Amino acid sequence: IYRPPSFVKYQLLSVTISSDEDSPYYSCEMELRNYKDYADFPRDQPFLVHLFDQDYQFVVDSRSLSRGMDGEGNLQNTVTISGLSPLCLKSGPRATPITKTWDTPTLASEIVTELLGANTWSLVDWMIPAYRLAADHAYPLDIAQQVVTAVGGLIESQPDGSLVCRPRWPTSIPDFDSATPDHLLTEKSIYAIT
Repeated sequence: IYRPPSFVKYQLLSVTISSDEDSPYYSCEMELRNYKDYADFPRDQPFLVHLFDQDYQFVVDSRSLSRGMDGEGNLQNTVTISGLSPLCLKSGPRATPITKTWDTPTLASEIVTELLGANTWSLVDWMIPAYRLAADHAYPLDIAQQVVTAVGGLIESQPDGSLVCRPRWPTSIPDFDSATPDHLLTEKSIYAIT
């Protein structure tokens, strides 16, 4: 892993990176080899994990340091760092809540860009009429998710920290018969099925 701006390299004992379609974040859980590196990872510190030729951008969500002894009386220190995609900086408790009424007609994609920054918009875009969208002490990510969810979409972080607003279901059910599948699984590639 690396930590900007100096890009110091850290060694890991283990790392798990995961994503869930119902969450806009990638997450990671890693154990550092050197317990002295604990101080280098305060909350919200950006860091990069390089794993299998892929770079993943994170910020520190939480960290823990535990000390103990093994069965032979040797001192053991365990440092665990949990990280989330940089998008977590646009949500509570890290972001500042917004109170605003959009008083001019504005495209949904423009509102999401205003709230979250640059993104790849892969949804139907529509004009939200004046005074139809308002927020009262709401976090930017929550407002953006409300806009994106209105057309059946979701906000998804990419490994590099960029954002994609895409349909939750890329093909609607009535179009299944005419759609070209992305993957075709046959009895040669399926080992078990229930």
